[in-house]
Amino acid sequence: MAEIWRWLSLVRGRERIYLDWLYQAFSATPNVPAAAAVDEYLRTYTRPGVMASAFERYLTIDSQVAHNARYVKEPITRPTLAVGAEHVFGAAVGDNLRYAASNLQTVVMDGCGHYVSEERPRELARLLLTFFGEHANA
Repeated sequence: MAEIWRWLSLVRGRERIYLDWLYQAFSATPNVPAAAAVDEYLRTYTRPGVMASAFERYLTIDSQVAHNARYVKEPITRPTLAVGAEHVFGAAVGDNLRYAASNLQTVVMDGCGHYVSEERPRELARLLLTFFGEHANA
């Protein structure tokens, strides 16, 4: 928790600078997310506790993966889709779920950064429609 407060002390009052850097660093697509989206993210991230929650989520990824591997007794048998991005996390999204889902399909979006839904919205929509269409009766 102390690490989160150090991050917060660096970012507080500079959320725009931080978010602009973050989105540029982790997007593989120029101008994504759009300026209007960043404005909305800024509006929400400056609310009390929101930035701390975001930091906590990413700082605990390794322990979440370990937890999934250790404590899943019976994997989900329903078809499960894990979507990663070539430039950020990639197949690690599926790797995290492999212990929890026995019928797992992992897709890595080529040429994409962390913001799959904003960088590749049409491809993601097609992927989801296909996946859910194929498994509608599963």
